[in-house]
Amino acid sequence: MSDEAQKSSKILAVEYFQSGVEKFLRGHREEARSDFVTALHFDAALILAYCYLSTIYTESGDSTTAIQLCQQGLQREENNGYLHYCLGAAYDHQDMKIEAIEEYGIFHKQNPHDAECIFSIACAYDALGEQDKAVRYYHHTLKLDRNHYKACFNLALLEEERLAIGAAIELLKKAVTANRKYWKAWVKLGLLYSQLGQAQDAIYAYTRAVEIRPDLGDIHYNLGVSFRSLRRTQDAIKAFREALSINDDDADSWYHMAATLFEEKEYSEALTSVQRALNIDLKHEKAHYLLGLLYFVEGQHDKARKEADFLKDQGSPLYRKLESLNGGLGRFLSL
Repeated sequence: MSDEAQKSSKILAVEYFQSGVEKFLRGHREEARSDFVTALHFDAALILAYCYLSTIYTESGDSTTAIQLCQQGLQREENNGYLHYCLGAAYDHQDMKIEAIEEYGIFHKQNPHDAECIFSIACAYDALGEQDKAVRYYHHTLKLDRNHYKACFNLALLEEERLAIGAAIELLKKAVTANRKYWKAWVKLGLLYSQLGQAQDAIYAYTRAVEIRPDLGDIHYNLGVSFRSLRRTQDAIKAFREALSINDDDADSWYHMAATLFEEKEYSEALTSVQRALNIDLKHEKAHYLLGLLYFVEGQHDKARKEADFLKDQGSPLYRKLESLNGGLGRFLSL
């Protein structure tokens, strides 16, 4: 190829590369992939094209092709840190954590202040169960980027495992301060507040989460349980209805809906809901207990006895709870 032809090819390669970067940044991955492939066709030494291509393939789940592309690029420029980082990400995707850490480490030596690389190393150690190393790298990430909300979140999970609930909550607060739309941190905050019996704080956290992800039934369910614990029954019913509108195959949501309706003395609706719960999970002990109460309230003593017998056969402590109730039901079951 003549010098003029080589120059022309390099110009075309750069044009396709720049086009690929623009499409990549706009989220048009397939169109970007095509441009990067064409760029490498005109200039196989365009190293960053290998990086972008490997990232696209890793994101799409084809980490094997991503690894091959990185290795091809490294044959041309073996010390290119970005290629090593992309190779680490591809290994990471294949759960080859040790290899991933090694590749991330090469990039880290060349770019010691890159917080995202340090975070990737932390996550890899976390996945390997090497918590002390993971904690050290998470803290290093936050030293470089105090607003790295994912590092805060992952550290909070580790603190929770260590039963340091207060420390976990503080980290989660930092996570949602850094990114108010990080719904996972709001949900975890709600769960931890619920664990501590702080229902009002849990409601606030779940409400923030459901504003961000109204499509997730579990968040509505958790919100409903928190409302119910404060006897805010109408709010609880509304939350359970939302949860069931998303997933009507959830026995716990039907049970809690039934229990809340029972507290409101809406016995007919409660009966329908608890039967829905048992249609999904025939061994749901709390649902059988509630069904026994409902049958007794409606005067269907034979059916109530069958529910009590079921719980007794299951060895459920709820049978004793039925027996110990004051009033006619306790006397009836002891006959």
